[in-house]
Amino acid sequence: MNKAYMNRSLHQKVKDTENQVKDKIYYTSTKVKKAASQAQSFVRKKPSTVDHYVSITIALLLITASYVTAAKWMFWVGTISIVCSMILLIISKKKARP
Repeated sequence: MNKAYMNRSLHQKVKDTENQVKDKIYYTSTKVKKAASQAQSFVRKKPSTVDHYVSITIALLLITASYVTAAKWMFWVGTISIVCSMILLIISKKKARP
């Protein structure tokens, strides 16, 4: 084979590989940017007060279940959940006031 042909063939393979790498980098960077924007929109979402009331209701169900099953740890988990939800509810209400 001709040496010039070998160099041209090798040069063409390098260019093809370079283009493939550029395509993959572009695809990956767009995926990362999309995921980052979705994560930012998720983080910016502020929980509403309904979330805290639902959490308190679930904790009350846990406390009720702990009495039925006589599991003390479930009672404490429910109690701690209620206390945390009440604190978050009070804090969110104070921030909402002008």
